[in-house]
Amino acid sequence: MRSTIYRIDGDDRFVYVNDEWHRFAAKNEGSQSLRDILGKSIWDCFADRETEEIFRLLLQRVRTFGTTVDISFRCDSPSVRRYMRMTILPRRFRNVSFVCTVEKEDEKSVVLPLSFGSSPGASCRKMCSLCNKLQVNDQWLEVEDAVNAAGLMLQVEPPRLTSGVCPVCHDKAWTLVNGA
Repeated sequence: MRSTIYRIDGDDRFVYVNDEWHRFAAKNEGSQSLRDILGKSIWDCFADRETEEIFRLLLQRVRTFGTTVDISFRCDSPSVRRYMRMTILPRRFRNVSFVCTVEKEDEKSVVLPLSFGSSPGASCRKMCSLCNKLQVNDQWLEVEDAVNAAGLMLQVEPPRLTSGVCPVCHDKAWTLVNGA
């Protein structure tokens, strides 16, 4: 499979994206053109503070120690579950490269009209920005399991999603930050 590659400079601004970036964005209804993304801060792409903080610390580790970091994450579309790997690599002059590769894809058995937009009156569910599980009470469940557990298909309005990080992904990320 092809990898999506992008690079940021020492000020954390996009300076390069490969052609696969555009193919992946178009395939997933992304709207950012090359003109829109180059020069933009990577921090403008994070939806929640917790995920942003984890990535700030990972970048600090990569730059300070010159180490490579690998992170498994999910990047689903409405109908496809994607298991991906991101490799963060140090480059010269504090630049950093990101290589994102799809490791596995599965069709979803349930497709939900979930969105991160605001919808007056809609309930709110937190989704882990790394594994895409939804929080239902004190549990973090796959979307299909969360649908049944929370009765999401019975609601008049589909739930509005907010981003965060589940405890399992949080612990994994901190292990990477601490170099273990």
